[in-house]
Amino acid sequence: MNKSTKPKTTPKPARRFQIGTLPSREAILEAMAKEPHLDGKRDLARHFGIHGAMRTPFKLLLKEMEGEGFIARSRKAIRRTATLPQVTVLDIATDADPDNLHAFPAQWNETEGAPPRVAIRVARDARIVPAPGDRVLARISAGDGPLPDYTGKPMKILDKPRRGQIGIVRLDEDGARLIPVDRKLKEMRIDGGDLGDARDGDLVEVTVKMTGRSFQSKTRAQ
Repeated sequence: MNKSTKPKTTPKPARRFQIGTLPSREAILEAMAKEPHLDGKRDLARHFGIHGAMRTPFKLLLKEMEGEGFIARSRKAIRRTATLPQVTVLDIATDADPDNLHAFPAQWNETEGAPPRVAIRVARDARIVPAPGDRVLARISAGDGPLPDYTGKPMKILDKPRRGQIGIVRLDEDGARLIPVDRKLKEMRIDGGDLGDARDGDLVEVTVKMTGRSFQSKTRAQ
Protein backbone atom coordinates (compact mmCIF):
# COMPACT_ATOMS: atom_id res chain seq x y z
CA MET A 1 0.00 0.00 0.00
CA ASN A 2 1.45 3.29 -1.07
CA LYS A 3 1.85 5.89 1.57
CA SER A 4 0.24 9.21 0.80
CA THR A 5 2.78 11.93 0.16
CA LYS A 6 2.27 15.48 1.26
CA PRO A 7 2.24 18.01 -1.57
CA LYS A 8 5.37 20.05 -1.83
CA THR A 9 5.02 23.65 -0.80
CA THR A 10 7.04 26.51 -2.14
CA PRO A 11 9.04 28.12 0.67
CA LYS A 12 8.22 31.73 1.32
CA PRO A 13 10.98 34.17 0.42
CA ALA A 14 12.93 35.50 3.37
CA ARG A 15 11.89 38.90 4.60
CA ARG A 16 14.35 41.71 3.99
CA PHE A 17 13.25 43.47 7.16
CA GLN A 18 12.99 42.54 10.79
CA ILE A 19 9.53 41.77 12.15
CA GLY A 20 8.51 44.30 14.76
CA THR A 21 10.47 47.20 13.28
CA LEU A 22 9.12 49.99 11.12
CA PRO A 23 9.96 49.70 7.41
CA SER A 24 11.62 52.62 5.66
CA ARG A 25 9.76 54.89 3.27
CA GLU A 26 11.78 53.37 0.44
CA ALA A 27 10.72 49.84 1.42
CA ILE A 28 7.04 50.81 1.52
CA LEU A 29 7.12 52.45 -1.91
CA GLU A 30 9.10 49.54 -3.38
CA ALA A 31 6.58 47.01 -2.02
CA MET A 32 3.64 49.00 -3.40
CA ALA A 33 5.32 49.20 -6.81
CA LYS A 34 6.11 45.47 -7.00
CA GLU A 35 2.88 44.19 -5.44
CA PRO A 36 -0.10 46.33 -6.53
CA HIS A 37 -2.48 44.33 -4.33
CA LEU A 38 -0.93 46.03 -1.30
CA ASP A 39 -3.42 48.88 -1.50
CA GLY A 40 -4.63 49.06 2.07
CA LYS A 41 -3.26 49.86 5.50
CA ARG A 42 -3.96 46.34 6.76
CA ASP A 43 -2.34 44.74 3.73
CA LEU A 44 0.81 46.79 4.21
CA ALA A 45 0.88 46.09 7.94
CA ARG A 46 0.56 42.34 7.31
CA HIS A 47 3.24 42.45 4.62
CA PHE A 48 5.74 44.14 6.93
CA GLY A 49 4.84 42.13 10.02
CA ILE A 50 3.41 45.11 11.90
CA HIS A 51 1.42 44.15 14.97
CA GLY A 52 0.71 45.15 18.54
CA ALA A 53 2.38 48.33 19.73
CA MET A 54 3.89 48.93 16.27
CA ARG A 55 0.54 49.67 14.66
CA THR A 56 0.28 53.27 15.86
CA PRO A 57 3.82 54.27 14.76
CA PHE A 58 3.13 52.58 11.40
CA LYS A 59 -0.08 54.59 10.94
CA LEU A 60 1.82 57.76 11.78
CA LEU A 61 4.50 56.85 9.23
CA LEU A 62 1.89 56.41 6.50
CA LYS A 63 0.32 59.74 7.47
CA GLU A 64 3.71 61.43 7.23
CA MET A 65 4.28 59.90 3.79
CA GLU A 66 0.90 61.23 2.71
CA GLY A 67 1.82 64.71 3.95
CA GLU A 68 5.15 64.49 2.12
CA GLY A 69 3.36 63.67 -1.12
CA PHE A 70 4.67 60.10 -1.53
CA ILE A 71 1.31 58.33 -1.18
CA ALA A 72 -2.36 59.22 -1.47
CA ARG A 73 -5.00 57.73 0.81
CA SER A 74 -8.74 57.37 0.55
CA ARG A 75 -11.09 55.63 2.97
CA LYS A 76 -10.42 52.25 1.42
CA ALA A 77 -7.13 52.40 -0.44
CA ILE A 78 -3.55 53.62 -0.35
CA ARG A 79 -1.50 54.17 -3.48
CA ARG A 80 1.63 55.88 -4.69
CA THR A 81 1.14 59.40 -5.95
CA ALA A 82 1.68 60.39 -9.54
CA THR A 83 5.18 61.44 -10.56
CA LEU A 84 6.03 64.74 -12.21
CA PRO A 85 6.87 64.75 -15.94
CA GLN A 86 10.34 65.70 -17.13
CA VAL A 87 9.11 69.14 -18.16
CA THR A 88 6.24 70.86 -16.39
CA VAL A 89 4.85 74.22 -15.24
CA LEU A 90 5.59 75.23 -11.66
CA ASP A 91 4.36 78.03 -9.41
CA ILE A 92 7.07 79.38 -7.14
CA ALA A 93 5.67 80.07 -3.67
CA THR A 94 5.20 83.77 -2.95
CA ASP A 95 6.80 83.37 0.49
CA ALA A 96 9.84 81.44 -0.81
CA ASP A 97 13.34 82.56 0.12
CA PRO A 98 14.73 84.38 -2.97
CA ASP A 99 18.06 82.61 -2.41
CA ASN A 100 16.46 79.20 -1.90
CA LEU A 101 13.40 79.01 -4.13
CA HIS A 102 10.87 76.21 -4.04
CA ALA A 103 7.78 75.59 -6.13
CA PHE A 104 4.77 73.32 -6.61
CA PRO A 105 3.04 72.04 -9.76
CA ALA A 106 0.77 74.66 -11.32
CA GLN A 107 -1.79 71.92 -11.94
CA TRP A 108 -2.23 68.99 -9.58
CA ASN A 109 -5.04 66.50 -9.01
CA GLU A 110 -6.11 66.75 -5.37
CA THR A 111 -6.85 63.02 -5.31
CA GLU A 112 -3.09 62.43 -5.65
CA GLY A 113 -2.53 63.87 -2.19
CA ALA A 114 -0.34 66.86 -1.35
CA PRO A 115 1.50 68.38 -4.33
CA PRO A 116 5.22 67.55 -4.37
CA ARG A 117 7.68 70.27 -3.43
CA VAL A 118 10.28 71.13 -6.08
CA ALA A 119 13.56 72.85 -5.22
CA ILE A 120 14.45 75.42 -7.88
CA ARG A 121 18.06 75.32 -9.04
CA VAL A 122 19.38 78.50 -10.68
CA ALA A 123 22.99 78.65 -11.82
CA ARG A 124 24.98 81.80 -11.16
CA ASP A 125 25.33 82.52 -14.88
CA ALA A 126 21.71 81.54 -15.70
CA ARG A 127 19.77 83.78 -18.07
CA ILE A 128 16.44 82.71 -16.54
CA VAL A 129 16.31 83.97 -12.96
CA PRO A 130 12.81 83.62 -11.45
CA ALA A 131 11.57 85.23 -8.26
CA PRO A 132 9.00 84.34 -5.59
CA GLY A 133 5.51 84.27 -7.09
CA ASP A 134 6.66 83.54 -10.65
CA ARG A 135 5.29 80.77 -12.84
CA VAL A 136 7.99 78.92 -14.74
CA LEU A 137 8.40 76.17 -17.28
CA ALA A 138 11.02 73.89 -15.74
CA ARG A 139 12.97 70.75 -16.48
CA ILE A 140 12.40 68.28 -13.65
CA SER A 141 14.78 65.82 -12.05
CA ALA A 142 13.58 63.28 -9.49
CA GLY A 143 17.08 62.33 -8.32
CA ASP A 144 18.64 58.87 -8.26
CA GLY A 145 17.19 57.55 -4.99
CA PRO A 146 14.10 55.36 -4.50
CA LEU A 147 12.25 58.38 -3.11
CA PRO A 148 11.70 61.29 -5.52
CA ASP A 149 13.70 64.37 -4.55
CA TYR A 150 12.48 66.86 -7.10
CA THR A 151 14.57 69.71 -8.43
CA GLY A 152 13.61 72.04 -11.25
CA LYS A 153 15.76 74.01 -13.71
CA PRO A 154 13.81 77.03 -15.04
CA MET A 155 13.56 77.14 -18.82
CA LYS A 156 11.19 80.08 -19.20
CA ILE A 157 9.22 82.51 -17.03
CA LEU A 158 5.55 82.35 -18.02
CA ASP A 159 2.78 84.90 -17.80
CA LYS A 160 0.55 84.06 -14.88
CA PRO A 161 -2.82 85.78 -15.02
CA ARG A 162 -4.35 85.66 -11.57
CA ARG A 163 -7.77 87.18 -12.01
CA GLY A 164 -9.87 87.39 -8.88
CA GLN A 165 -12.83 85.13 -8.31
CA ILE A 166 -16.18 86.85 -7.79
CA GLY A 167 -18.64 85.45 -5.29
CA ILE A 168 -20.92 85.91 -2.29
CA VAL A 169 -19.54 85.73 1.26
CA ARG A 170 -21.30 83.40 3.67
CA LEU A 171 -20.09 83.49 7.26
CA ASP A 172 -19.83 80.33 9.38
CA GLU A 173 -18.12 79.13 12.57
CA ASP A 174 -14.77 78.52 10.84
CA GLY A 175 -14.61 81.87 9.08
CA ALA A 176 -16.41 82.18 5.78
CA ARG A 177 -17.16 80.56 2.45
CA LEU A 178 -17.09 82.16 -0.96
CA ILE A 179 -19.95 80.99 -3.18
CA PRO A 180 -18.73 81.78 -6.73
CA VAL A 181 -21.02 83.58 -9.13
CA ASP A 182 -19.84 81.11 -11.76
CA ARG A 183 -21.53 77.88 -10.70
CA LYS A 184 -18.90 75.80 -12.49
CA LEU A 185 -16.33 76.86 -9.89
CA LYS A 186 -15.93 75.31 -6.45
CA GLU A 187 -16.59 77.06 -3.16
CA MET A 188 -13.54 78.45 -1.38
CA ARG A 189 -12.68 78.80 2.30
CA ILE A 190 -11.81 82.27 3.58
CA ASP A 191 -10.06 82.75 6.91
CA GLY A 192 -11.73 85.22 9.23
CA GLY A 193 -8.65 87.45 9.20
CA ASP A 194 -8.79 87.72 5.40
CA LEU A 195 -12.33 89.07 5.21
CA GLY A 196 -11.36 92.71 5.58
CA ASP A 197 -14.58 94.77 5.68
CA ALA A 198 -16.63 92.12 3.89
CA ARG A 199 -19.81 90.98 5.64
CA ASP A 200 -22.22 88.11 5.18
CA GLY A 201 -23.96 88.44 1.83
CA ASP A 202 -21.44 90.89 0.33
CA LEU A 203 -20.22 90.51 -3.23
CA VAL A 204 -16.42 90.32 -3.14
CA GLU A 205 -13.45 89.54 -5.32
CA VAL A 206 -11.05 86.90 -3.99
CA THR A 207 -7.46 86.66 -5.08
CA VAL A 208 -5.58 83.42 -4.43
CA LYS A 209 -2.11 83.44 -2.94
CA MET A 210 -0.11 80.22 -2.80
CA THR A 211 2.05 79.71 0.26
CA GLY A 212 3.64 76.36 1.06
CA ARG A 213 1.43 73.42 0.08
CA SER A 214 -1.85 75.26 0.45
CA PHE A 215 -3.71 78.18 -1.02
CA GLN A 216 -4.60 81.11 1.20
CA SER A 217 -7.38 83.44 0.06
CA LYS A 218 -7.45 87.23 0.33
CA THR A 219 -10.60 89.24 -0.26
CA ARG A 220 -11.31 92.67 -1.64
CA ALA A 221 -14.87 93.98 -1.39
CA GLN A 222 -16.28 95.40 -4.60
